[in-house]
Amino acid sequence: MTDSDHQHSPAVDNYDTTPQQETSNSAASPPSAPIYLDNAASAPLHPKIVPHLQSYLLSSSNDTSSSLGNPSSLHFYGKQQNGILRSQKEILKRHTKAYQIAWVSGGSEANAMALLGHVGINSKYHGLDGVTQSQTNMENESNNKQKVDNDSDAPLAEVSRGESLSSPQPQTLSDSPFSLSPKKRIIVSPMEHDSISKPLRYTYHLTHGFQIDTMKVDPKTGQIDWDHFRSLLRPETVLVCQMWVSNLFGTIFDVEKMARIIKERAPYAALHIDGVQALGKLHIDMSVFQRLGVRTTVTVSGHKVHALKGIGALLFSSYETSQSFRLPLIVGGGQEGNKRAGTENVMGALSFGLAVEEAQLNIQPNQAHYKALHDHLTKRLNNSLVIVHLDLPNTYAVVPLILPGAPAEVYFNHLMEHGICTSTGSACQAKGNALPKAYLERGIEHNVCRRVLRVSFSSLTTVQEVDRLCDVLLELTDKFAPSGKVNRNYIRIVPKERKGKKSIVEPFSDAATGPSNTQSSLTETSHSSDELQTPTYTSVVVRYGELGLKGKNIKLFTYQLAKNIRAALKPIARILVHEQNRRIYVDLRNDEDSHKIPQIIDRLQDVFGISSISPVVKVKRNLSTIEHAVTWMAKQELEERSSSKRITFGVKVSVQKTAERTKEDLSSQQYQAHLGSMVNNLAPQRWKVHLKRPDVQFGVEIRTDQVYVYSKLIPGLGGLPAGVHGKALCLLSGGFDSSVAAWMMMKRGCSVHYISFWSHPYVGEKLVHKLKRLMKTLARYNAGRPKMFLIHFTKIQEAIRDQAPEPYRNILYRRAMNYVANYVTNKISAHCLTTGESLGQVASQTVKNITCIQVSARKPVFRPLIGMDKTEIIDLAKRIGTCDISAEDAPDCCTLFQPAKPITHGALEVCDQAEKGIENYLDLIHEAYKTAQILEIDEDTDLESIKVMEG
Repeated sequence: MTDSDHQHSPAVDNYDTTPQQETSNSAASPPSAPIYLDNAASAPLHPKIVPHLQSYLLSSSNDTSSSLGNPSSLHFYGKQQNGILRSQKEILKRHTKAYQIAWVSGGSEANAMALLGHVGINSKYHGLDGVTQSQTNMENESNNKQKVDNDSDAPLAEVSRGESLSSPQPQTLSDSPFSLSPKKRIIVSPMEHDSISKPLRYTYHLTHGFQIDTMKVDPKTGQIDWDHFRSLLRPETVLVCQMWVSNLFGTIFDVEKMARIIKERAPYAALHIDGVQALGKLHIDMSVFQRLGVRTTVTVSGHKVHALKGIGALLFSSYETSQSFRLPLIVGGGQEGNKRAGTENVMGALSFGLAVEEAQLNIQPNQAHYKALHDHLTKRLNNSLVIVHLDLPNTYAVVPLILPGAPAEVYFNHLMEHGICTSTGSACQAKGNALPKAYLERGIEHNVCRRVLRVSFSSLTTVQEVDRLCDVLLELTDKFAPSGKVNRNYIRIVPKERKGKKSIVEPFSDAATGPSNTQSSLTETSHSSDELQTPTYTSVVVRYGELGLKGKNIKLFTYQLAKNIRAALKPIARILVHEQNRRIYVDLRNDEDSHKIPQIIDRLQDVFGISSISPVVKVKRNLSTIEHAVTWMAKQELEERSSSKRITFGVKVSVQKTAERTKEDLSSQQYQAHLGSMVNNLAPQRWKVHLKRPDVQFGVEIRTDQVYVYSKLIPGLGGLPAGVHGKALCLLSGGFDSSVAAWMMMKRGCSVHYISFWSHPYVGEKLVHKLKRLMKTLARYNAGRPKMFLIHFTKIQEAIRDQAPEPYRNILYRRAMNYVANYVTNKISAHCLTTGESLGQVASQTVKNITCIQVSARKPVFRPLIGMDKTEIIDLAKRIGTCDISAEDAPDCCTLFQPAKPITHGALEVCDQAEKGIENYLDLIHEAYKTAQILEIDEDTDLESIKVMEG
């Protein structure tokens, strides 16, 4: 199996979901009518703003001048783009009462920018001399500030937006960006998003100049412990960080009260508020903080309020707040009042302003809508689920659910199978496995944290969508936990209230009557005046290329090829397969089945070992019948091709050496000259002789008792007959790579069986159905009746997750798979293992990691895709017929328990030591093998009636 990226991808072919570049995005196929309930992660674009964006784009495409201009340029077109930015800022200011706004790329950048501004550059207010210096600086700043535009952008006619209005440079240690007294403190809420907590840790490692204090919250309600918060505030406090609305609970925090307490106990501290979940759900009034005299910044993000992704803003409460940011996070041209360099996202800003206008004007109806949806969900779920109920004010747009009986990942995957999108936490943490610390802070037990599912609404969510969610959840709770029991120690219970493949061979028709349907054209036997019957295709000649290079053991290969041909064509017609003169002939036992020739050729195109195929007409060995057959075929070719283009042709005649010559017989050269002249005379203006690379090659093969005539040369797959080199066991995951790897091993002569790993109940039965369909598709190319060993892998994965080093999880997963596969290879007498690994494609497929994995296999491991890139693999999957199936979204075990930072250069000794530390590891491996389910599937199997046998 190979590695590749997932989420909600598509489905990928590996047992490693390390993030990687997607080459075709090819992979994931979303539900036809999805129910989207993950709006706290990202809300869809609002329909009302789409026409405005389309108008902007269309005007840009129809009138080139409207798309000209950098917003920082001084000419007309630059001012035009800058005017859009300023107008959208005015909208945000009107609805948020912000003093100044700086455009950024999103919430994470705005948070990092605010932290750097308040902490790293705060020497302007917190110098080395302590509070006295801070107070002096503030007074001087207030006395000396110049009157400027609220955006800190003077009119373009006076100052270029690419130049700094004031760019003070650090002159002393106290002016350095990271000069902080050891006494300086930062207070942060334990509920904060990683875009706050991680930049703080990063800055701490750079400076070691301040202390981070964490405020307490009431586990039962999530309310801030105000007494503890007051005790943390000191005169040397630099910054307080608090989110306005919880992204996991929807809790509304009283940031105004927090600002008042800050003003009382630490008057020179700044307040930074993460408001990405508040905008559009609450009335934001930044003037409150200005009146209180607390320097405050607020982060907002566009895609949370139905705008485009990639746009956000940092809101400043006052002039003093704005001027405290003396060094931008991104330096360069000095845009956004010298606070954020880089050309602004005009299109994103336009969408942001429009979305804010729509949201803020409809806050009250939207709040009522969220409350109605929340109440309806609560009433429907009754006691089957537990809704985390907060005593604080709540937006009701985010509903965390405690699910009984199984982890939230299990419910998440099953909901995805029904086209319902939810989440198990913040989208920014989705690729890791760490539990959101906010759950633990709320007092939810560790094992219960894994059962929290987040549902989040938008103004576009309907009651019908919520009903559908409830219907599916109730079915799942009945399945996973009929009793509906949950841990109630910390949770207040809510009161009861594919694709068809076209045959290369088209139906043939009689020259006199023109094209007709398949059956009539192939069975028609009208007679000419000289009593010669219309030729009919009743045989197929099969040629093999590479097999002809084999020596004395060629019979082993041709025997296997003939065997595979018989097996492939058995469901289609009664045939006779025989070999003669390094050809294999497939003759119909009943000439009335001649209409099945196209179907036979279509099937033979998927049999390995065949270089080319031709439908042939069998005639008696005399010149007149040969002439008649060639003439009929020439007329067919003329009818199938455009009349405006000349057709090149050649004639090739071969005579079997053992065939006895008669007086009437001509030599090969004489036959070729005679038949070529005859064809050319049929339509001299259409035909043209070309012996090297003709459009049509007429072939005549003269045998002892009959003659085979053909005009079509259809390419085969080549390779070696499947099964001639014994059995291979392929690790099949359901993605693109492993199925293509299995196909390539078949091409080199292996009969392939499969082993797949199923982490039930984390992964639903949709994966099993997908594997069955892949196996049925590949059976068309395989030899014999392949088996699939379905391994229950859950206990092994959980043991590795809980007892092994996190960075080594993916390597250890694959080693465990090989250990189980060793048992299976012995059971079925397989000679090798096959995986879909491609060198360097993802973290587990580096040279060192493959080396660590390789040693766990007792048989050779073949990796046919090792030198291929993803686009080549996907193109081959399309040819095989597995692409659409592999692209379906069916979560597998490789999506579970992924490390945040997987190791890329693993050490063998670390892997060995880690496995020794896993309790009863060998017993888990053996149990997985003993409990395997065995499925036998070929191309004619009814998937719904497959009998599952215990291994």
